[in-house]
Amino acid sequence: MIVLVGLLLLCSGESLHGLQYAPMENPDLFGGDMAGTDLNVDKNAISREDRLWPGGIVPYVQDPGLEETIKYMFLVDRAMDNYKKKTCIRFIPRTNEKDYIRLHPGQGCYSFVGRVGGPQIVSLGKGCGWQGTITHELGHAIGFYHEQNRSDRDDYLNIFWENIQSGQEDQFFKMSPLQNILLTPFDYDSIMLYGSLTFSKDKANRLRTMEGKDGRYLNDVNTKQLRTEPPLHETTAARSDTSEYKQRQDRALATIYYGIDEQYRTLISSTASKAWIILKEQFEHVSRASAIRLLDEFFFIKFIPDIDSIAVFIDGIREMVKRLKDVGHPLDDMFSDFQAIRTLPQEFQGIVQILYRWPDEDFKLDKIEVEFIAEENLLKQLKNDLSKLEFNDNSVSAYASSKFNKRNVSENCKPKPDG
Repeated sequence: MIVLVGLLLLCSGESLHGLQYAPMENPDLFGGDMAGTDLNVDKNAISREDRLWPGGIVPYVQDPGLEETIKYMFLVDRAMDNYKKKTCIRFIPRTNEKDYIRLHPGQGCYSFVGRVGGPQIVSLGKGCGWQGTITHELGHAIGFYHEQNRSDRDDYLNIFWENIQSGQEDQFFKMSPLQNILLTPFDYDSIMLYGSLTFSKDKANRLRTMEGKDGRYLNDVNTKQLRTEPPLHETTAARSDTSEYKQRQDRALATIYYGIDEQYRTLISSTASKAWIILKEQFEHVSRASAIRLLDEFFFIKFIPDIDSIAVFIDGIREMVKRLKDVGHPLDDMFSDFQAIRTLPQEFQGIVQILYRWPDEDFKLDKIEVEFIAEENLLKQLKNDLSKLEFNDNSVSAYASSKFNKRNVSENCKPKPDG
């Protein structure tokens, strides 16, 4: 993981290339103000339980240099109070907590994303003395990424890549649908959305790097007020279930699509409309942790040859479906159908390919079970018959003793003596 890359080099408001940057546009930090972020590791950090603050409680300390600035103390207190009024987050002075944020008058404005363990810096240096800026950096510490990095941002923003400072294109990285949590619709007024001139090549001439799809200008963070942000740390059981649900949802989606052999994905594409409708219906928010755990278990049901029979395997699927229905989360039949075929061993692939060609009305678990049991019995019989066959020295399928010998004169193999 990249930790505080290049922070020691951020001096006097100059980047390594001598280009002036705004306090929230550090060129050596992802997004301009997010420290400790590795694009290949932390893309969905806020969906990880270990990055959230337990109970929504965020302990903090203020470094002496910050406390000496009356204005900053006032703005910090007001920002924390706004979070208390509009969200379930609570900032409390640290006593002996191991994990806490350290408000520090550093070079520029930046923060880690979510709880990283131990003391973590939230830098509020020169140029960060704005209510919106401080609220924004505290938002990162809580666990929020930038609004412009959302997976659905292209539906709401125009990005002008040609206007972005050279080498800073990664600051406008877009996450994939499985790499972020979208708890609310896109918000043009979000405290986590940067302005239209962020990382612009020519701010003096108002050269925009992004704007709304409708052409709207995006205001800078320091002009915005905190709205009611998505409650990542809701202290009720329902919200904690939601966080767990999102992780299991992503795994389930990956199991369905990326776990299926490529040769069989044509079935998914041929029924894409129905498949996506089912996915949407089945993965709507549920607040009951028991249903979420059962759903996870369902996708990990697997046929184990020589231990389970097909009948026992299918009964296990039916039992899990019944348990899910009992807790208020019924599954569409297609889930059972796919689960029955996707983990079968290689010897069943012949019948599996035949079943994939069945019309939808015949592709049902009961009919699939009948075919699999018949195939299972056939394979058992074949294995049993093969075990009874005696070796025949004179078989047309047996090679001669000197076959493949270098000189074709000596024996490579010969029958064992009787007895």
